Amino acid sequence: MEKFKESLKNYAGLILERGVNLKKNEYVLIVAEIVHRELVLELVDSAYRMGASYVNVLYTDERADRTRLDFSSVENLKIVPESRIAELKSLIEKKGVYIRITGPEDLEILKGVDPDKNSAFISSASKKLYFFSKVAMANKIKWCVAGAATQGLGEAVFSGREADDLKTGLWDEIFRICRIYEKDTAMAWDKHIKRLKGFADWLNSIKVKSMHYSGPGTDLTIGIHKDALWQGGGSETVWGEFFMPNIPTEEVFTAPDYRTVNGKVKSTRPLLFNNILIKDITMEFKDGKLVNLSGSKEIRSLEKVLEIDSGARYLGEVALVEKTSPIYESGLVFYNTLYDENAASHIALGAAYPECIVNGENLDKKAQQAIGFNSSKVHIDIMIGSPELSVNAELYSGSSEVLMHNGLFNI
Repeated sequence: MEKFKESLKNYAGLILERGVNLKKNEYVLIVAEIVHRELVLELVDSAYRMGASYVNVLYTDERADRTRLDFSSVENLKIVPESRIAELKSLIEKKGVYIRITGPEDLEILKGVDPDKNSAFISSASKKLYFFSKVAMANKIKWCVAGAATQGLGEAVFSGREADDLKTGLWDEIFRICRIYEKDTAMAWDKHIKRLKGFADWLNSIKVKSMHYSGPGTDLTIGIHKDALWQGGGSETVWGEFFMPNIPTEEVFTAPDYRTVNGKVKSTRPLLFNNILIKDITMEFKDGKLVNLSGSKEIRSLEKVLEIDSGARYLGEVALVEKTSPIYESGLVFYNTLYDENAASHIALGAAYPECIVNGENLDKKAQQAIGFNSSKVHIDIMIGSPELSVNAELYSGSSEVLMHNGLFNI
């Protein structure tokens, strides 16, 4: 128990010190499920000890959400409390830091929910809170998404394993993945960040024009604009402060030219989207647009959400992840995109990150469209990587380059 408490404290410290790079007198907003309370309390304690001016905690409850979905009308599911909007606006005004804790309590909680109701629930929140998503994705605040273990998630991750407390086992995996057990966690992260930034620098130096993905069920070509920038290892605010939007992070990523995506691609990991588990996703793109989407029966819930705007059916991100990722090496599926996207190369439907384009934060919508930079109110990561996946590139110089082979960078 003492080891767990120490590890949890160190994990909270990592989120605050590296994740949001908390400074004295900064305002903190933490959004988490009520089942994440043990981590939240550790974050609150550590944040105040670091000199935070105020730590605001907003708890959500997926069981309450399920009850609302069962009994509310579609129209009433479009309600987003003004208090929630006000909290986010206040955070922006205060130039505060935002921490989101993820980790479902129960993977079956939304099983059988009406897709039309679920779409109304998600889409309305996405539209009304889009102002905040734009600010965060443009790095105009410091933000971090981190995970927490739950008993229900542990039961899913360790399916078939007999144990009294699978939650403890899942915490153990999270601490290992996040380098909490390293002799010097800070030094381990410094080394890791430097390595990811090295990959990003290499990709920026060779000037990728297009990428061809090939593997089981996958034959996909994606164009990259000459002004695209590869990122990895962390981000910088528009005023120059380092932060890590995701803990853990194992990816290097950029924004594709959304108009130039063609071919088919098959997912290699299930997607837990708004607590609905979707397996065996296959997508076909033509001139950038997603024209065919199939998968397990739950795919209808994703189809409905993609009706939110025209940009939702185009790509906003391509990301490469090596098989040396500690998440992949665990051999586990985490049923949490934060972890699963950092176990495998992935693509994302919807919004692109402004930091992935030269001067991206200053481009207006017309300029963004001119270079194929996608805009949307959603951003949905879908994992497509495996050791069998090869990624070859055509460069702006006219030559070609193998980017990844057998799950490793060819650098």
